[in-house]
Amino acid sequence: MLPFDWNFPYPSQKMPLLAANAVSTSQPLASQAGLRMLYEGGNAVDAALAAAMVLTVVEPVMNGIGGDLFAIIWHEGRLHGINASGRSPAAWTLDHFRGRATMPVTGWDAVTVPGQVAGWRALSERFGKLPFEQLVQPALHYAREGFQVTPQIARLWARQAPNLAREPGFAEAFFRDGRTPQAGDRWRFPEQADTLADIARTGGDSFYRGALAQKIVDFAQRTGGAMTLADLAAHEVQWVEPLRQDFRGYTLHEIPPSGQGIAALAALGMLDRLDLEGMGLDSPAMYHAMIEAMKLAFSDLHEHIADPAAMRLGLDDLLDPAYLAQRAALIDPTRAGGEERPRREGHPPRPRFEPLPGGRMPPDYRTGEFRFGPERRGPREAPRWADDDPRHAMRGLIQRLNMQLADGTRVALSRGPEPALFISLNPGLGNDEEPFMRSWLVISLERISPPVKTPLIVMWLGGVGAILLLAAWFSWHITRPITSLAHAADRLAAGKPERVKPAGPRETQALGERFNAMLDALNESDKVRRTLLAGLPHDLKGPLSRMRLRTEMIDDPTLRDGLRKDAEDMQHIVDQFIGFVRGTDRATYHFTPIDLGDWLRERVHAWLGTGCQIDYPAPPADEIVVNADAVALARLVDNLIQNALQHGAPPLEITLETRNGEARLGVRDHGPGISPDRYEDALRPFSRLDPARSRTGNVGLGLALVDAIARAHGGRLDLETPPDGGLRAVAILPYRPPAP
Repeated sequence: MLPFDWNFPYPSQKMPLLAANAVSTSQPLASQAGLRMLYEGGNAVDAALAAAMVLTVVEPVMNGIGGDLFAIIWHEGRLHGINASGRSPAAWTLDHFRGRATMPVTGWDAVTVPGQVAGWRALSERFGKLPFEQLVQPALHYAREGFQVTPQIARLWARQAPNLAREPGFAEAFFRDGRTPQAGDRWRFPEQADTLADIARTGGDSFYRGALAQKIVDFAQRTGGAMTLADLAAHEVQWVEPLRQDFRGYTLHEIPPSGQGIAALAALGMLDRLDLEGMGLDSPAMYHAMIEAMKLAFSDLHEHIADPAAMRLGLDDLLDPAYLAQRAALIDPTRAGGEERPRREGHPPRPRFEPLPGGRMPPDYRTGEFRFGPERRGPREAPRWADDDPRHAMRGLIQRLNMQLADGTRVALSRGPEPALFISLNPGLGNDEEPFMRSWLVISLERISPPVKTPLIVMWLGGVGAILLLAAWFSWHITRPITSLAHAADRLAAGKPERVKPAGPRETQALGERFNAMLDALNESDKVRRTLLAGLPHDLKGPLSRMRLRTEMIDDPTLRDGLRKDAEDMQHIVDQFIGFVRGTDRATYHFTPIDLGDWLRERVHAWLGTGCQIDYPAPPADEIVVNADAVALARLVDNLIQNALQHGAPPLEITLETRNGEARLGVRDHGPGISPDRYEDALRPFSRLDPARSRTGNVGLGLALVDAIARAHGGRLDLETPPDGGLRAVAILPYRPPAP
């Protein structure tokens, strides 16, 4: 063991635990679960997995089943890294998020494919000793039998509630009697116990390709999510080589991106090049150096780190000793630095403003310095103007004027020998990465004769300022309401209506009020239907729960299993019905041009990743562009493929062609098919078909959903029987032929 000084120089004298085996978590019940696995003959990986599973129960709003997993394992003399984080749903295109200023942090548009469950299984299979099902038992016990909520978890639970209470399903799952649990309350979560039992029984397969996956996708479709079965089925864990950074006799290891551990390695690399010993342990200088190193490291992370498949800069470049030395040199021991964005060697910093004719450059109108970029340091030099220069008397007026202009317009004085007044002709500041090139109106001040401190000049300048202030006020008072109405109209056209706040003169106020009245009229027709749909799942939840409870009280195992299956089928039918009605609501669609050939190739590739036998030849050479909603289109294709897989026979054949101004997307299977006289029944929700496809509430609803989505896009669904048997379902959509 390395020599260690046990005389800690801190008021707290907490001693480390010295033991051959130890389990440390944020909750004692989770730590106990890990120790239990060690007592039962397991190893450290078994203990870690059991503890992690218990945390999903005892800290549900901090460590849910739907999270991700990263781990570094020491095994047989080397380190192994695992990245089990999930990727984005395939429907998350740029158009899906167009119009947003920032990425959402709650709701379905903040949810990627949950990777943790797959990570549990991968670690257990590769390194564990105990059966996977045995590892789940402690978590299953606490979910079914309950546990007492600790004070700290109760506080964190309550803190999350205001942000998540409006999210679909949160209050039903994590509230009791309309509130979060208090410290000491016994919390039971039988639904989570059922989920954990399914994960244990299937080794996690159900979460990505089975009943649990179907429940996730059904809930997503009912509540506006983009997650599909193909997204879940395509998930796989990645075994990675950990990154490393040496630091004064020690080595720190981190998981490579998509994690953020590289920031810690970069910061250590910078600190290794500073005289930390000379600063003194725990001194302000040392803390300052560590803070600045982390700021620089996170600046690099924000600039360069992304999905590894899309990164333009290699990880070795970011940890290159020469580059870290260059970044360390930016740490000023006397002051805090800004977020020093890295720039490529040999590229000069870009100016914030475009030079004017003759090489003149307007100054930065803010106080401080004329900024060419974040690398510039130190205060600017004072302008060298003659004593009788008119700009001396105008500086105070310009500062007050800029404080009053709220629409982004700015006024500035020249800094060179030629006196001039600059008025920006377009608002917006830009930023250091994408500087905004302003256009300026230049007013020469050369003809103002000195001395400038005369009543006439002061009155002239005051008049100019009053005119500018009046123009700015008029622009704000008139154009702001009109701009707000234009934005609301764009949102309405995109299928995302927003009310406006009537403002401005009487005429613009009337326009705002009439716009809101129009939205009220449009919403009124859907209000009853939406209200019924929102309440239907809750109305059915009670009877279904009571049915399950009575089922568990039956002694006859055959009867009990049969009733369990009936209850699951009933829940499945209800979920599909709600998903059908909401999924075909055209008001929720966001139509954008989609190249169907390329899009379909990616969709089929995701299904191929699940092991399905699908034959999809190369799409037509010409683009087949349809105006469609990407999420609805994904539901259409997934339902066609799932229908063929469940009720037909492989291999599936997918075709894409154009005919008479229509795009024809076909999925053919080799099963018994449907007789032509039952085609109409096949497109009716919840119809019972012939023996080949008799599962009520599945295939009939699947084809009905496809037909409804196709009709919402101005198309239809046709069913055909090929000469050699089977069924071909063809979704027909209007498309835009390519320009000649």
